[in-house]
Amino acid sequence: MLGELQTQLHRAQQCMKIGTDKHRREMELSVGERVYLKLRPYRQKTVAAQANQKLAPRYYGPFEVIGHVGKVAYRLRLPNNTSIHPVFYTSQLRKAIGENHITRPLPSQLGEDIGRVCFCWRLHGNLFDMFVKHFPSFHLEDKVAFLGSGIDRMQRPEVRFPYARRKQNQELKRNRSSETSN
Repeated sequence: MLGELQTQLHRAQQCMKIGTDKHRREMELSVGERVYLKLRPYRQKTVAAQANQKLAPRYYGPFEVIGHVGKVAYRLRLPNNTSIHPVFYTSQLRKAIGENHITRPLPSQLGEDIGRVCFCWRLHGNLFDMFVKHFPSFHLEDKVAFLGSGIDRMQRPEVRFPYARRKQNQELKRNRSSETSN
């Protein structure tokens, strides 16, 4: 019985792996190859602020691969003035094909000096509450902590019907005008 369950579990895992691997792309890069870098990793925004995010460039580069880190990450040779880490996962890279590459430099905001904050945490008390109390306006990029309940359980704002009120006001004006004319 246990052996049959294990074979069924293994078969189900293989089916799931096949389905997942259908949309994955294998990418093998060698040192010296050139790749384009995607700067929209987990948010549907680019790292550099743009007036229209939809029209912002998706890829920058091409940049040279200078090393292989682990199985699926690569180190790129970025310009010296950038302040982002040079190691990227393969899903953020596109291989540059051919000799004529359209070069799109990294945004200038990535070269600015960015203040860095280091914390030495001690294991006592409620650290998050203490941190929020001392630094109420400090947020780590998109990791803003929402205090209170989630949006699905928040008290809904009062809904007003301006058109219904406008209709009532018009009826009141008509009644007043008819009273004054009599």
